[in-house]
Amino acid sequence: RLYATRVMDASRYMNGYRRDLSEEFWNAAKGIFRETGGEETSFPPEISLINASLDDSVGVFSGHTASIRALAVSAANGMFVTSSQDNTIRVWNVKIERPVATFRTAAAVVQLAIHPVATEVAGVTAVGELVLIDWKTNKSMQLSPLEKDTVSCVAFSPDGKWLSVGTEDGQICLWDAVSRTQQAKLSGHRDRVSRLRFSPDSTLLGSGSWDNTARIWSVDAGRQVAELATRAKIGDIVFRSDGQRLLVGSFDWKARLWD
Repeated sequence: RLYATRVMDASRYMNGYRRDLSEEFWNAAKGIFRETGGEETSFPPEISLINASLDDSVGVFSGHTASIRALAVSAANGMFVTSSQDNTIRVWNVKIERPVATFRTAAAVVQLAIHPVATEVAGVTAVGELVLIDWKTNKSMQLSPLEKDTVSCVAFSPDGKWLSVGTEDGQICLWDAVSRTQQAKLSGHRDRVSRLRFSPDSTLLGSGSWDNTARIWSVDAGRQVAELATRAKIGDIVFRSDGQRLLVGSFDWKARLWD
């Protein structure tokens, strides 16, 4: 059974992870694959449909010793990262079937983001701590000021300039990913920020929350430009490839496409 996938190269590969703790890549040119949630993940059930081919595996990546909780991919450099209930983060290169870096964490990391061109990985643990690692130098980094035990989600912008951090109390902090200095604090959500996604051109930031709203923010202006209300907590959001629409998945098992 497959629990989650992420697109690495829309013209060639997709990757996902299964109950048996392995990652696999598929040729994305054929077939239709349905992503489902399960009791071992934090994803709500049946949140998206993804093009994939289940009969054209080009690699299996094993190494974790417990359920995989999150993954993130970098289309620019062929890297992807996974986290697990075994309290490790592993960084992989699609050309080899073994980790190129492994890091142990104090608690399981339940959400991940990987810098599109640099060697940084950001994650959120099950106890709300931010993990920021340079996988090439094996060094941990800090964001300051940032309260501990309050982080709920993270995202890097596609251009690599920004790191966004969501919190349990509904705040969003926007950081310069190079200098690691806070540039803006975005307020509006009234509950946990569950997901952050940048638009493909990095000019907009989308946020989903347990306050039953999704919001769109101007990155340069540091202000909200749209609010989208739903009838349930939001589990995930994603911009369409042209940045003109936002797909919102909520806990009522519905996906809504907003223009």
